Amino acid sequence: MKASSIISLVISILFIVNCGEAPNKDIAIADSKKNLNTLSNYINQHEKDGLYGSFLLMENDTVLFEKSVGYSNKEKEIKSHKNTIYPYGSITKDYTRTIILLLAAERKLDIEDNLSKYYPNIPNDKKNITIAQLLQHKSGLLTYHDNIPELREKYKGIPADLYPGSKEDALGYIFSQTLQFEPGTDELYSNSGYTLLAYLIEDITGKGFDEVVKEKIFIPAGMTSADFYSSPKWKPEDVAVGYGRSSYGKENSAYYWPRNPNQLIGNGGIAGTLIDLYKGLKYMMHLEESNESFRKLSKKYKYIEDMPEDIVGSSGGGNLGNVAVLFGIKSKNQYLLFASNNDDDGMEDVTMLRQVTLLGFDFDIASLAPEEFKENGGNEESEKSALKSDEETSKWGLPLKPKYNKISALLDLISDEIDLETFKNEHCNTKTAKKVEKIYKKWPKSKTIKFKELVSYGTEMEITIKDSISNESYVFEIKLDGADDFKFKSISFKD
Repeated sequence: MKASSIISLVISILFIVNCGEAPNKDIAIADSKKNLNTLSNYINQHEKDGLYGSFLLMENDTVLFEKSVGYSNKEKEIKSHKNTIYPYGSITKDYTRTIILLLAAERKLDIEDNLSKYYPNIPNDKKNITIAQLLQHKSGLLTYHDNIPELREKYKGIPADLYPGSKEDALGYIFSQTLQFEPGTDELYSNSGYTLLAYLIEDITGKGFDEVVKEKIFIPAGMTSADFYSSPKWKPEDVAVGYGRSSYGKENSAYYWPRNPNQLIGNGGIAGTLIDLYKGLKYMMHLEESNESFRKLSKKYKYIEDMPEDIVGSSGGGNLGNVAVLFGIKSKNQYLLFASNNDDDGMEDVTMLRQVTLLGFDFDIASLAPEEFKENGGNEESEKSALKSDEETSKWGLPLKPKYNKISALLDLISDEIDLETFKNEHCNTKTAKKVEKIYKKWPKSKTIKFKELVSYGTEMEITIKDSISNESYVFEIKLDGADDFKFKSISFKD
């Protein structure tokens, strides 16, 4: 399950934020309905660029916003919709972890047990790996247990996640690999570890992993669409076809992928709607509130030890074209859920996700981990961080940085403090200069303007100015090129 930039960002955020600290409001949202309309229009623009997928914003257990764009099946011209079935990817690990904790709460296992208790023939270097170390990715096992050259040759044309093979084969691959470090001394994301946890669940319960997940999570959570690949409850036209680097089956969708392949069990293999993904999340949160034994274990054996109490986040993806993300703030009772079946669309997913949360809610994911946001494909740190870091500002109250200097120059232009030719020569490239001239002609040229508001998503901005005499407000939409000195890429005047 290779992670995309959006997945890496979610993981980075969960690692870096101080425990218990909720994100602050970065950009004031005065009119939620207006912003939801803006959000809808924003997503529509990205649909034109090839975005396929669905968005669901939940607030106080109520649907605040939902929207689907693009195709769930392009070849058959089936549009994406709110009931489209998407793979959950590595979010499956949340279910695996929950069941292990439930079994421990029922005293059917001890999380500090060594693997040798369950696998007497396990190699010596792995016999002291504990269940806790598997849960917290501290076992030393590799990310993939199936990254073996002879398997790639043997199963040419089949994605690694879907390789055939028995449980015994998979255990052989896992136990034969060289540990990356002594168990418990370091941390390394491992799908192999969660496969071992799924096998433990089967051995302890005497049931199939999918049966246990259904019994302990799907049914009590009220999840009606979620199931494992090749589910008989789905119709093929309701399951998203993945448009990615790899494909498999009659159509590249979870409807045709094998159920619980041994390379994927415990760390992937579940699909469903976004509303079911939300129901599963809320049920697992409910367990922490209602089951004292479960709560104590969950707190002691966090998936990520430094995970803030107020933040919940999980994500999944792969090379079959699918991405799924859930992210929320518990104290605000606000949750974003997103799934895409086209990870080859060239989109900057991290920046897109940030903009969706800014328009739909009142928190900024970039403010949680600005450096990680940049490293994972975001344009820059959060606006709040940027504005607070500069004490000296321009006459317009903007930081003295190249990006903001361009906005100050635009404000100088529309207040007639500099002429159009100077502005074009210093701040626009040749292509943009012609467009700016047309836009400028539409401007009513009020000389009494007052800068009112800046809303910025990296290099995409919206500024609002006000005529201090007539009180008329005017809005400009702006895009910068993102280079070190910045140039205007586009300027649109909303008249």
